[in-house]
Amino acid sequence: MTIAIRTPTWTRLDPVLIAIVLASLALKWALAVWAESLVPRADEHQYAVMAERTAELGRVPGVFRPPGYPAFLGAVVAHGGDLGTARRIQALLSALTPLFVYSLSAALGGRALARLASGLVAFDPVLVGFSHLLWSETLYLFLFLAGLALWIRGFAPLRPWRWLGAGALFGAAAYARPQLLTFVPFLLAAAAWRARATQTWRRGALAALALAVGLGCALLPWSAHQWQRRGELVLVSTNGPYNLLVGTDPTALFVDKDDHWSSSWGYLADRRYEQGPALRVAWLRIASRPLLFLRKSLWEAAHLFTLDSFVLRHLRNGWYGEQARAWLPTAVLATGAFSALLTALGFIGLVLMPPSAFRSAAGLALLHALLLFGATFSLSRFAVPLRPLLAVGAAWLALQRGSLDARRIGRGHRLLLAAGLGLLAFSWWSDGPLLWDMLAHGGRHHPFTWLD
Repeated sequence: MTIAIRTPTWTRLDPVLIAIVLASLALKWALAVWAESLVPRADEHQYAVMAERTAELGRVPGVFRPPGYPAFLGAVVAHGGDLGTARRIQALLSALTPLFVYSLSAALGGRALARLASGLVAFDPVLVGFSHLLWSETLYLFLFLAGLALWIRGFAPLRPWRWLGAGALFGAAAYARPQLLTFVPFLLAAAAWRARATQTWRRGALAALALAVGLGCALLPWSAHQWQRRGELVLVSTNGPYNLLVGTDPTALFVDKDDHWSSSWGYLADRRYEQGPALRVAWLRIASRPLLFLRKSLWEAAHLFTLDSFVLRHLRNGWYGEQARAWLPTAVLATGAFSALLTALGFIGLVLMPPSAFRSAAGLALLHALLLFGATFSLSRFAVPLRPLLAVGAAWLALQRGSLDARRIGRGHRLLLAAGLGLLAFSWWSDGPLLWDMLAHGGRHHPFTWLD
């Protein structure tokens, strides 16, 4: 059975949704104001430096990092703001993101599902924590979910103009996180499959073309400019080959890169990598020991869903200030329990819910993330964009109220559930020493370390 995508019959905004957005905004705005004096850490510092340079030059310097987030910060600085202003704008974007989750969920299962899913996303402690940190996840999620909501609204009947807009939004999101570019083909494949099932090949092809045109229009100005300046094709950034190079480095295998890092992973023959040589070396490493690469990929994929998070890491490392360490045990219990329930129940819900455009997109997003970050390397923040999709699955499962009949779950679904939950169990078991150390000792035995 396939669920038809339906447009809600109500025309006015749901008052519960308005309350959710306002309460979320109040919380995140207060945290953004409180965090104004925080010192940028790791990549945050580099983004801050790039923001200043972008404001001075009127363009984003370099192509190693995606230009979207530095451009966002640079625009804030160029118009008289500072990093505190950027944090407050992010709080607003994060508070508005549940609107798109509401749209996705309402099309899938009505108002009750939409309210619960948007509430989970609005007060997810990990997303609340990211809303005031200088990372690209908040901006990316806002643009990606806006595009995904428009893409799903383009079904039943297929509406190519909506897919044109979705493609443009996906292109804008890719400027913040280029990994999205490798996900778009998954969406096109899903659309082609659904068009085949409904015998709408011609209109489906037109919609797919519209998505590609929208994406191309968003990316073409930047890539054409880089071709003119550098004489090589750069769709968004040159970061992808670097990630694959790090993911295949013998000294980086089976290392928790949230807590340990080495700058030497990005070098070849004592020189900073370049796209072509990095890819050649990475493929040679894979070809020389394919079974080792497979083991490493499974290990990295499992660690994508760690119960650790940047919120806990900032508290553990004293990056919120030494006084904030007192909140670490509470944060471990709240954030860890929420993440465990969200991930496990969300995965079960996505597997068991009836077929729909949303389930196809969410399932492919999970598969894409496991393949991509298994092959390269995983950090806990790489799973952040999956959390709203899992929230919809968890909300759907919670509203079934015992109506699911375990006897009617097919063998394929049982195998998929066993594999997915087994992967989660492996990840969470390996998190045990770290979480216990944070509860008992404030995480002092697991500080972030440079391996150089």
